[in-house]
Amino acid sequence: MLHENELERYRKQLQLPEWGPQQQMRWKNAHVLVVGAGGLGSAALPYLAAAGIGKLDIMDGDVLERSNLARQVIYHDAQIGQCKAQLAAQHLQAINPDILIRAIPSYLNAGNAYECLAEVDLVLDCSDNFDTRYLINDVCVQLDKPFVYAAIHAWEGLLSVCNAWVHGENRKGPTYRCLFPAEPSKAEVPNCEAIGVMGVLPGLLGVLQAKEALFYLADWPSPANGALFTWDMRQMQGRSFRLQRLPEAERLAKNQRLEEKDLSPAQALDWWQSSGVPCIDVREAWEWDLVHLPQSRHLPLGQLLAQGPDWEGDALILCHHGIRSAQAIAYLKSLGHQGRLAHVRGGIDAWAKALDPQLPRY
Repeated sequence: MLHENELERYRKQLQLPEWGPQQQMRWKNAHVLVVGAGGLGSAALPYLAAAGIGKLDIMDGDVLERSNLARQVIYHDAQIGQCKAQLAAQHLQAINPDILIRAIPSYLNAGNAYECLAEVDLVLDCSDNFDTRYLINDVCVQLDKPFVYAAIHAWEGLLSVCNAWVHGENRKGPTYRCLFPAEPSKAEVPNCEAIGVMGVLPGLLGVLQAKEALFYLADWPSPANGALFTWDMRQMQGRSFRLQRLPEAERLAKNQRLEEKDLSPAQALDWWQSSGVPCIDVREAWEWDLVHLPQSRHLPLGQLLAQGPDWEGDALILCHHGIRSAQAIAYLKSLGHQGRLAHVRGGIDAWAKALDPQLPRY
């Protein structure tokens, strides 16, 4: 039942002829997990909270940096260095004190994914890396959970409601692996320093993710459910491509053995010290000269991609923010490299913040 203050709070949307208290209760009873409180998540979250989603979990292990502020507009300058998940939760609770909000100040990984996703009705994939996207897909397929995917690249955005029942069609929609069956090769992953972003683009896509979540929870149809929607910001054009669920993509997701390769700095240090695995730093020479970890080895990503690995077995891979190291792991896996390959979540920048504040940052 909606309380008197809720009836007043949601009065404008309750005036819509297609909407009413019964539909509003669908949102009040819903439990949604948003993975990532960056450009996409910070745009989606306020609209989910304001609309009346009853339980919102916000998962992000990152802290706010000044370079985030041009696109992550729920934060401000005085909060730099603080946890994004906790800042977002405070912001949303001020917007709507009638809902339950939980901050989860950690990254999604193989160790916590089942627990975090099992109890929710819907997931928003607001992540910015392929490891997390494939992890969300595979766990959602295994747990039979729908999720709303979005991603941006330069001036373009992608959006889809994945692993969900398609309204009025009595079929399950595509998974992320139906769109992109395997983690991208070295030619498909841009260098993290090479591609910029205009802040309004993740804002637009994040709001669209919120819209898709609200429509799905209300059991309303949408062109992005069972399809891939693309958006070109410069041309102001969008296209929708209907997609079928591929049985082989579903089998691949269900058969994935989740291995924790996305390590926090503390986890990485513990594994490195206890196992004696090599730490391979794939940054450029000028970055290595600025700062590097003692006993780590320098092997620039370009050299690794051109010549292949010069070691066998396990390795800890390191870069600036964790994107090039993920690319290195995807490449090594495509070669059939044997052994455990893990990287430092957030790279040497996160390592410095968490473990060694005296290390120079750039």
